[in-house]
Amino acid sequence: MESFVTFLLISSVVLVIGDDAVESSVVVLTDDTFEHQTQASTGQTTGVWFVEFYAPWCGHCKKLTPVWEELAYELKDQVIVAKVDGTEAFNTMARFRKYGLIKGFPTLLLFRDRKVYKYSGKRTLEALIEFATSGYKSDEALKVPGELGMVDKVLGLFKK
Repeated sequence: MESFVTFLLISSVVLVIGDDAVESSVVVLTDDTFEHQTQASTGQTTGVWFVEFYAPWCGHCKKLTPVWEELAYELKDQVIVAKVDGTEAFNTMARFRKYGLIKGFPTLLLFRDRKVYKYSGKRTLEALIEFATSGYKSDEALKVPGELGMVDKVLGLFKK
């Protein structure tokens, strides 16, 4: 019995240490926080944002998760790396779906200088770093759509 208690104590210490070591640098955005934190369409004084729109059940999203975490760590002082759960953030999803910026998961959008750039390259750490720091310049810059009105928000709930 004593060895079992010792095992449990050691396991608990390892889990606590493990949790501390796995602190994420990825910012989680929601409907309530997206525009306030990113200021995507209202001035963007908070910095450059690279945002993944994902679904928890999406296999491609799950595969991207460790790369996205590493990207957040690598770009810590240059670009804010974030994610939005598209199954929870209905208004934010509707906002970007309306203008064709989101059609599936994962969708990666870079917000810089009140413009948005849609990423469509390889999902490797190197390719994502290159795009976020300078590669976006060769892509089409689109105006960031403003927040939706009430009718568009309701309609966005039903659009797939």
